Amino acid sequence: MTKEAELMIPETNIEIVSMMYSIEVALRELIVETFQQLGDSRWYKRRLPSDILEKYKEGRKCERNQTWVQCVPHHPVDYLHFPDIATILERNDNWETAFKAIFRRKDVTISGLRRLEPIRNKVAHNRKASPADLAIVKAEYAELSSTLGSERLKELARRCTCNTDIQAKLRALSEEAKISLARCRRLEPILSLDVWHSAREQWWFDTGYLGCDIDPITKYFAQIEEYSRLPRERGSGPLIERWVKSCNLKETYDAAEVAFGCLLGSS
Repeated sequence: MTKEAELMIPETNIEIVSMMYSIEVALRELIVETFQQLGDSRWYKRRLPSDILEKYKEGRKCERNQTWVQCVPHHPVDYLHFPDIATILERNDNWETAFKAIFRRKDVTISGLRRLEPIRNKVAHNRKASPADLAIVKAEYAELSSTLGSERLKELARRCTCNTDIQAKLRALSEEAKISLARCRRLEPILSLDVWHSAREQWWFDTGYLGCDIDPITKYFAQIEEYSRLPRERGSGPLIERWVKSCNLKETYDAAEVAFGCLLGSS
């Protein structure tokens, strides 16, 4: 921002935008972290109300269709609107299993976020904020800082859950699929499925997020995992050979390759 441009922005608005950025980003990242710690990397498919889930899907779809911009693939929570944060926190199953231990008072937490909403909208649409608006934002920032800890709030606000190398990871996964097929057809043991084991746990490895059906890939690697579990003691060769001949693995692989073609053209 140039000095001239900065001078045109009311100081009250600048203060509010700065604090609101920290509050909003910190809460989004806290939500992501909390559910990941519960072992649910794709929590958004189960923990969001249906209307909010659809809102995320539409936002992500719109972004994928804008081929003229360089998109940074953010976590689904970043496609939601500010009021949705309060809705996620206050939903009974989310509050009881995840957020009650952090915030303790649901009424205080949610009412504070609701007070911020109109002020956030005001500065987002470049309307002048009042000293009373600033006082409210300062109070809510102080409340959140007290709840999380000052350094913890800052640390969360500095984060950005996104993944800029999804295509590279999908290419590596495609290569792992090709290598595993070759080894399987030669009746050799599978040496590694590290890329698959990592990808399947990622929040972005989802049909709704990627915009292409990943079921064929999941089905293929399920078969490869089954193959890797076959016994390999002396005399097990005929059993392995029969399994390979009966499972139509090449057909499953071909379907997975079609899915990879879609993903690598659009992710």
